[in-house]
Amino acid sequence: MQPLWADFNACDNDGAVLMGAPPFLDMHLQETDFVPTDGANVLISDGEIELTGTLAFRDNKYWVIIPVEGSTKKVPKDAWYHNDNLNKST
Repeated sequence: MQPLWADFNACDNDGAVLMGAPPFLDMHLQETDFVPTDGANVLISDGEIELTGTLAFRDNKYWVIIPVEGSTKKVPKDAWYHNDNLNKST
């Protein structure tokens, strides 16, 4: 599963990670060919941390990821999406 980029500093009070609102989120999702659907299981990462969660559309305005308890972990150093590997040429 390809991770979606997330900013773990942007969270709702209940711990749900904000994925943004149109048009920024739409542009990002087009880059990954991902079509958001309520209830979808997704992997999100900021390049250092990753977690799995459930996608939800809140207040008819924005998408959030509701984290699966215990799924948070460090991104493996050899993962292509680890911050250390993003600027390396292939």
